Amino acid sequence: DKGEKDGVKKGDIVIQAVDSGDDVIIEGVVGRVLETGDNWAKVISIIDENSNISFKVIRTQEGGILSGGAEGQLSGYMFDSEADVIKGDKLFTSGIGGVYKADLYIGEVSNVTKEDENLTKKVEVIPAVDFKKVYRVFVISD
Repeated sequence: DKGEKDGVKKGDIVIQAVDSGDDVIIEGVVGRVLETGDNWAKVISIIDENSNISFKVIRTQEGGILSGGAEGQLSGYMFDSEADVIKGDKLFTSGIGGVYKADLYIGEVSNVTKEDENLTKKVEVIPAVDFKKVYRVFVISD
């Protein structure tokens, strides 16, 4: 029920606060605003198959691109096929491309594979946000 009358505009970033236990709250990226009306906003989530998000591995600062998939998964590839990335690494937005601000939490690497005769290093990611339970979100405006 929020839109232009509330200052929401196309390109704004949408996040959700996630309680990870032990009184720790982690903000996870939900997506970005595609369209707005007076009292509504249409958001494309990061798990949408038409969505791409650039990331960096917080441990090594290695980068890559993630895309959503038809089954609601998040996967992508590293820019460097020799990148140091392992299961459990935390991924944050890199800010490359100007779509998402840098340093927003995306999720955790669940699997790493090398493909095409070691020319590509692919990653699968568990998003910080449980997209089946999104209820309230926050909008980050420029």
